[in-house]
Amino acid sequence: MKKSKLFELGIFLVLFIFLNIFLSSALFVFKVSITKYNFIISFIISLAFYVVITLIKNKKEFKNYLKYYVLFCLLILGSIFISSKMYDVSYDGNAYHKTAVGELKNGWNPVYESIVDFNVSKNNSLKLNNDFDLWNDHYAKGYWIYAANVYKTTGNIEAGKSMILITAIATFFICLSVAKCYTSTLYATIVSLLLAFNPILLYQMSTYYNDALLGNYLIILIATFIAMSLNKEELPKSLTLLSLLLTLCVLINIKFTGFVYAGIYSLGYYIYFLFNKKQRSINLKGVTITAVVSLVLGLVVIGYSTYIKNYIDHGHPFYPLYGEGKVDIMYNNTPVGFEKMNRFKSFLVSNFSYTYNAGNYGEAQYKIKVPFTFTLSELNEFRFSDVRVAGYGVLFGGILIVTFIIGVYSLIIAIKNKENVIELLIPIFATLFIIVILKESWWARYIPQLYLMPFLAIAILNKVKSNKVSKLLTNFVLIVLFLNAYLVFNPAMEEIVAQKRNIEEAFKVVENTDAPVYVYTSEFDGSIFNVYDRNHNIIVVDTNDDIEGYNRINVMGSMVRTYAFVKENNNEEVR
Repeated sequence: MKKSKLFELGIFLVLFIFLNIFLSSALFVFKVSITKYNFIISFIISLAFYVVITLIKNKKEFKNYLKYYVLFCLLILGSIFISSKMYDVSYDGNAYHKTAVGELKNGWNPVYESIVDFNVSKNNSLKLNNDFDLWNDHYAKGYWIYAANVYKTTGNIEAGKSMILITAIATFFICLSVAKCYTSTLYATIVSLLLAFNPILLYQMSTYYNDALLGNYLIILIATFIAMSLNKEELPKSLTLLSLLLTLCVLINIKFTGFVYAGIYSLGYYIYFLFNKKQRSINLKGVTITAVVSLVLGLVVIGYSTYIKNYIDHGHPFYPLYGEGKVDIMYNNTPVGFEKMNRFKSFLVSNFSYTYNAGNYGEAQYKIKVPFTFTLSELNEFRFSDVRVAGYGVLFGGILIVTFIIGVYSLIIAIKNKENVIELLIPIFATLFIIVILKESWWARYIPQLYLMPFLAIAILNKVKSNKVSKLLTNFVLIVLFLNAYLVFNPAMEEIVAQKRNIEEAFKVVENTDAPVYVYTSEFDGSIFNVYDRNHNIIVVDTNDDIEGYNRINVMGSMVRTYAFVKENNNEEVR
């Protein structure tokens, strides 16, 4: 498969996601809430654009591309189907991510009203007890908007998580097209699979957590800039600029840190393009225009309900994490002992310790371990979606040591032989800069792009010194990374399967009754939509005691305590 075809397929998968978010955001301005047509229109436009681009290149290419058009459709529909079968039982997912997705699907327009106002309005048919307005009104909404489009079309709130799988597949194709410029197809395929389906994605793919999305979009952004720097005929400038535009627009609307990270990596490459004569003549103008357009579309159109409104109402675009009345979300999330460390020590301790997931309670649990070793108890921590200590996998600490050695050695060789590896060094130094300025860099999900560092190090090594030793080191790093990913994937998948079985067993009562279904959620109102998707005759109650004695079903598992109660007219329990 040619590099250009791989790159195109990845880009148009990103285009599909972008169109869902952009179209809905633009319609919000005209007071049009999300409809089921948003998804359909986005799908048709992205596919049509894919076909038109092909025909512009060469009309004879249509038949050759037909299988790619079919693959494009299957990848999107398949991702939606798989995601719909995985249940998000995470705290954040059910506390506020799903509430935002569900309310958007039901008609909430974040440009003109708060989620609280919509929740109590006559336009909302499903009232929630807890809408978590502080987060839902002010956090970036790109993921939620895409998910709401899919939810509106499919009637399944879990299907909205398909953005994670579609993005992972797009990451694979884009990375594969770029990696093939450096190595063989086999190595490029292995590297791209490991990057796309990285550990953070593996334990977040069944949830609405957005850190894996952030990491993969940063990988796409960096791969796009590398493609620009290489100036390969197989990766034409028009495609790389389109990729840059789409990636930046989506990236800055996934998380606040996406905005900051995108700026840091983009600035690094922009300086390179500015001061390198060859790059300046080829890339500077196009990148400048694309960056400005991306900022306007991403910030003013898509990000209006977040960044612009936050600034107007609270004086800071990143409210409530910054600005007057800011909220500290890290105190309870920081492992005991980490609060006394400086950012460098906490980063090192986290990456070289036994894996565990505990916040600010109890006694300090961190313990440095021998690199490349692990215990079976560590693996169970990857059943959770926000692993705090050693969150990149049980073998990643050892990989970092090898990465550092390879990186230093390769850099010395590159300087000595005057090899140009700047396009690979920029993301390394940008990531190191982020580690310096980010106090919470100990938490893997807050800096998911760190996982890219081993791959950049071996890429530099093979570019400056391709011999038996470099191949041996490359094979070693890739094998360990594969084992590391497997050790994360296995418990994560076991948890997904177990939760699916438990939840669907509980839902049998909800689906097999015509009586009202009483739902008590504690603070996890996002799970109300899971019940509603199976039975529209539900009544939300704000206390367990209101319906004491009736059939109790633990719908969302032990972590998210949602209970469905079924009451018949004769007050008998429904079995």
